[in-house]
Amino acid sequence: MFCAECGNKNDADARFCESCGNGLDKSESKKVGKWQSISSQITTPPINSNITRNIVVGVVIIVLLSFYFGVKSYANNVAKEEVNKVIAETVKYADISFDKVRVDLFGLDTRIKGITISPNGTEQKIRIDEIIIYDYDIYDKSKSNNKLHNRFAFKGIKITIDKNNFGNDAEKIKTLGYDVIKADIEFDGEYNEKEKEINIKKLRIGADEVGYANLKFHISNIEIPTDSENIFSFIFGLPEIKIHNARFLYEDDSLLPRIFKVAAAEEGIEVDEFIKKLTYEIDEEIDQSDTEFTKTALEELKKFVNDPKKISITLKPKNPTSIKRILKFLTAAPPGREKVEDPKKLIEFLNITVKS
Repeated sequence: MFCAECGNKNDADARFCESCGNGLDKSESKKVGKWQSISSQITTPPINSNITRNIVVGVVIIVLLSFYFGVKSYANNVAKEEVNKVIAETVKYADISFDKVRVDLFGLDTRIKGITISPNGTEQKIRIDEIIIYDYDIYDKSKSNNKLHNRFAFKGIKITIDKNNFGNDAEKIKTLGYDVIKADIEFDGEYNEKEKEINIKKLRIGADEVGYANLKFHISNIEIPTDSENIFSFIFGLPEIKIHNARFLYEDDSLLPRIFKVAAAEEGIEVDEFIKKLTYEIDEEIDQSDTEFTKTALEELKKFVNDPKKISITLKPKNPTSIKRILKFLTAAPPGREKVEDPKKLIEFLNITVKS
């Protein structure tokens, strides 16, 4: 018999609880016995396997994050030391400072922020928002087959339009609506010492609300001088450099419309009228042209004037051509001699095309 007060189990014929002395009632004892029976069947539930897995995953993530930030902190310190070494080598030419250096372990690039360059002997200060180094190979003099790949970007080069930077042209540039320009430079190039080749995949210079000039080219038969002793041999070897291909692309970002607006105002006419006048002048040049290339190039220029977005000049000779060979088309013949090459054939020889 169970006590209704404390739940203690007593003898079946007991009238009082042995534990608390409470009087025992058989009807209440049955209720207590029922609940005692039910409670004895309840067991502690097992730990959920999902909870265990989540705890393990959480611990792993914490460990990985700790490792990542630890390695990143170390990489940042190493990168900062390397940047300081480079700056130490330029102290003769300029005073360079920066705010911070960060390494992106996923993108494997180094970012230097808040750079200020003060060339020695001047009061100028060149400020750059950010320099991003994606890939940077250093020439190793102990090797004869260096393969170098360098890719970097200069973002937000602050250029103030004043006499210090542009002389007397500063006021003219200001009439276009520019007081400060934030310029960018992007470079991606390779040098193969064994093959004596340079392949510039991208050289992009410009600024938003102005425009961007893009250049890429592939040349060979060139040896980059590694010290001052090789400078003269490099200079004398320039005519032997061979051109495989080259392309210049200009992307306008409001510079040309600004120029048209100022030019139209100076003539006292509307911009549309000025463009029509300019187009007419180009048409006159086309009518007077005696070569198909000139006509085609002027037609593309006319398209660009009326819709200033992009214009490109591509040079792609059938075979790699040396600079010395090109100069034969341009050099005047000595008195009494016929010209070696016809300059008009140079366009065809280099396979030059203009496209808007």
